[in-house]
Amino acid sequence: MGLIADIQADAISDTASVASLLRKCKLLAHHLDSELLEDWVKWELDGYPDDVDVPDYRVMGMSFKANVHNAAWQHNKFPVPQYVVEKATKRKNFSKFLMQAGHRHDLRTGDG
Repeated sequence: MGLIADIQADAISDTASVASLLRKCKLLAHHLDSELLEDWVKWELDGYPDDVDVPDYRVMGMSFKANVHNAAWQHNKFPVPQYVVEKATKRKNFSKFLMQAGHRHDLRTGDG
């Protein structure tokens, strides 16, 4: 089979890994001399840097909830605004999934 046929077969395969499929796409990007495709594959394989806009499929809605209490009251599943979490943790981009594709696969399947 040719490279494109291999990519197509892996894309519909139940057994081909995402990382393997992306490595074949990286080879295709090299053959096509496509910097755009090569960058996308690199970021999917290795994770997106903070200064790059991630594709829409990597942005997910998130909400934060906390169980808060003191001596007088208790409130469970209290909504916490994202800016409060960002300020407390000094992290941003909670709604952007920046990790590499192989790690995302492990999270999805519960492996690793």
